[in-house]
Amino acid sequence: MGYAIPASIGAKLARPDRPVVTFVGDGGYMMTGMELETAVREATPFVALVYDNQQYGTIKMHQVHDYPAQLVGTTLGPIDFAALARSLGGVGISVRDDSEFPAAFREALANGRPTVLHLRVDPEQLYVGDEP
Repeated sequence: MGYAIPASIGAKLARPDRPVVTFVGDGGYMMTGMELETAVREATPFVALVYDNQQYGTIKMHQVHDYPAQLVGTTLGPIDFAALARSLGGVGISVRDDSEFPAAFREALANGRPTVLHLRVDPEQLYVGDEP
């Protein structure tokens, strides 16, 4: 966790001619998302799709599977990741439903700036089975 944003910056620096798109959960983004400011300062554009279910989803998935009566420390508060991106000098776009995604994604790829697409996800959509 926390790898996505710094890795995106590194990928773009290594291959400036290629678009970089990263997929990250809200918990992972919160660990190193402030590095978006570095990307802004260094003019290193990429697109971060931030999946916000207000929880450490992978950790909760394991807790639900292994210790269903003992869920601890997986809930996160509401954060406006689009506003946070804008406060760091990047572009932040809130995507409220699936129909808004295509236009938002096209805009993010075309704007040439570090961009966060804030995607709200139902916290109940959590995989807890034994196979993928």
